Amino acid sequence: MVLALVMCTYFSACLLGAYIVLKSPVELGALLTFIGAPTATAIGFYLWKAKNENMQKYSNTPVTIRTETNVEQEREVEDNRGTQYPI
Repeated sequence: MVLALVMCTYFSACLLGAYIVLKSPVELGALLTFIGAPTATAIGFYLWKAKNENMQKYSNTPVTIRTETNVEQEREVEDNRGTQYPI
């Protein structure tokens, strides 16, 4: 219920801001900031949340860190198979 009220307030303010921009186009920067700041924050939070969920989901899977030694070993194995790498 509270979230719905917050969203209604935000969208009402966006409509009011659009009306103000129609009357005075100079205020467009303020409207874009008003819309863009929460959007950027929400996207950042969603990406952080998804990353943490995936880390938790795949935490039982061993993670291989690719080092120069590992890459060289992989290339030796692939070279023995006849695979060529682009320069």
